[in-house]
Amino acid sequence: MSLSTKLHAKNNPTANTPLDPPLFGPPLPTVIYNVVRKAIVDGIYQPGESVRQEALARQLSVSRVPIREALSRLEAEGLVVLRPRRGYIVKELDVNEIIEIFELRAVMEEHAAYVATKARSSTDIREVQALLERMEVLSEGTFSEAPQWVELNRRFHHRIFASSGRVHLSQAISNYRDWVDAYIRIEIAMTGKLAEAHQDHLQIVQAFVNGDADLAAQLSREHCMHTLDRLLKALKAVDDGKSGD
Repeated sequence: MSLSTKLHAKNNPTANTPLDPPLFGPPLPTVIYNVVRKAIVDGIYQPGESVRQEALARQLSVSRVPIREALSRLEAEGLVVLRPRRGYIVKELDVNEIIEIFELRAVMEEHAAYVATKARSSTDIREVQALLERMEVLSEGTFSEAPQWVELNRRFHHRIFASSGRVHLSQAISNYRDWVDAYIRIEIAMTGKLAEAHQDHLQIVQAFVNGDADLAAQLSREHCMHTLDRLLKALKAVDDGKSGD
């Protein structure tokens, strides 16, 4: 059973899923950090949801010491916050924070796409196109395939930016994406609309393949803002629904 599968047992408090300290590889706090971080990014833990240390300790069969270390690291990254009497919760972003993150992403992704298109190799092109083809199949499928599309979407953009050879830039973009991915999943769950994003991807890849760095940069920036527009509309619809209750 994979570690991420074990974490799904958080909804089953009687589950017995031991997590043995690794004999080789990362120390236990790092293993737990990776598991919880992935659960947050994948939407298993939703914004505002508690990440209870005692439940994790029980479900993973570990003490609370490595869990505290892992959660402190996630707090430093801004993925969780420590609330008095509530413990750790997944950070919730307000609209202004979401806008700011997307504005920063737009600047970074514009630059990354420009450098990547200048530096890309035939291998980069082939692997980016393969990911796009897999996403195209899913974008025409059922709503149940949306989670797979979201994961491929992350890999697709990461693969383009990795072509730039700018390790720190790619990591910074990934961190900003992690902060808002849960909200993007909410938007897709509400609308199920993947066509506009797919059309953006087609245009970005065409510019990437053609070596048109200026166009790839412009399209990447516009893609960020298109995503932001869809997300803000979805969040407004949620607020309107609450006010109408």
